[in-house]
Amino acid sequence: MWGAIVGDIVGSRFEFNNYRGKDFELFAPMCCYTDDSVLTIAIAEVLMKYESILDEEQFKKDLVSAFHKYGMEYLSCGFGGRFFEWIIEGNTQPYNSYGNGSAMRVSAVAWYGNTLEEVERIARLTAEVTHNAKEGVAGAMVTAGSIFLARTGKSKDEIEKYIESFGYNLDTRVATYRKTNRFDETCPKTIPVAMACFLEGDDFEDVLRNAISVGGDSDSISAIACSVAEAFYGVNDWFKEKVRINLDKKLYAVVKDFDKKYLNKREKSNMENEYDILAKKFNGFYKVSMLPEENGSCILLKNGFFLNLNGATHTDFKMDCKRVGYDINLLCKDAIYLNNGKNDLNNVPYPYFMAITTPTKEQYTSLKLWLDTLTTEIIEIDVGKDSKTYNIRELGVDYIIDIAKDFFDGNGLK
Repeated sequence: MWGAIVGDIVGSRFEFNNYRGKDFELFAPMCCYTDDSVLTIAIAEVLMKYESILDEEQFKKDLVSAFHKYGMEYLSCGFGGRFFEWIIEGNTQPYNSYGNGSAMRVSAVAWYGNTLEEVERIARLTAEVTHNAKEGVAGAMVTAGSIFLARTGKSKDEIEKYIESFGYNLDTRVATYRKTNRFDETCPKTIPVAMACFLEGDDFEDVLRNAISVGGDSDSISAIACSVAEAFYGVNDWFKEKVRINLDKKLYAVVKDFDKKYLNKREKSNMENEYDILAKKFNGFYKVSMLPEENGSCILLKNGFFLNLNGATHTDFKMDCKRVGYDINLLCKDAIYLNNGKNDLNNVPYPYFMAITTPTKEQYTSLKLWLDTLTTEIIEIDVGKDSKTYNIRELGVDYIIDIAKDFFDGNGLK
């Protein structure tokens, strides 16, 4: 759900002023939440009232009530024309829409449900109260289903096949969409574009930038693409803080409540896929000849990935690995441990700092993913002979790379 809201907020200023590139400021003064966020949160609020959804008709009535409540309270947030009339007239019947509104608001369902079948069923219900045309229902189901597959560790190939099973053609590339995509608020036109942006993205932010760069209905394309990207890559605290800043307090309170109850469902298998970037795509580890401190503990990947291993105990490290689903043996395979001369796996302490001097895109992505898993907010960094304390999550990956550049005289991103 975080992903959908981030995509909506960032995309809001581009909806009617498209930008066909990826080099733009993410959160500018003109950014705001729109109907995509409001209705996403409305569905989340209703879902939290149900331990399980057995009475489908009552659930749909509750959705209609929530849509009207949120619709009247946030009437100026940018609802589509037909939905706006539906709210104003107090209508409670669906209006046979196949617009992308059914897809951009559905992400919470994928975190609520426990099976693909349950997620598809509930997604169908959320669409049917307004967007009951076949294409409108399909848009909600495929979006929620894709998010569910992403959060349960399925690969992009598996997700792509799933999307195609709904009849969507995913042959067109993002580069082509940048030239050809036009404003279209329907599911048949929006879903393939949004899913292409996800499938071609390298990480959450890259998916977001893809989604803006293709133009068209920017906020909804971004909301859909980023809702899947969140499940696949995760959303770091920097983006979540931007959501807090841009939402009003009432909306944000619902997001936090839903987050606490459901958004911890990101599965172990997907986290292991991410760790493959560290453990398998780099060509092993080797000892550094010049360490920040002669007796410092560190591991350096051959590609220039620096990992300092001073810090908490190996017990903390193991517990954190278990929490996020990382395999400690996979992490430490073929590594040289410089833990005061002890090459014992049980004595490898918690890796509290990672920096890259000349990172590739994959290394950059890996560092961001690693930072997202940290449980410790305040972390000590050794730079030369000095030790300083920083809030890593606030500094972010780019600042950490700058620290590494300063010390190792790196050359920046390749």
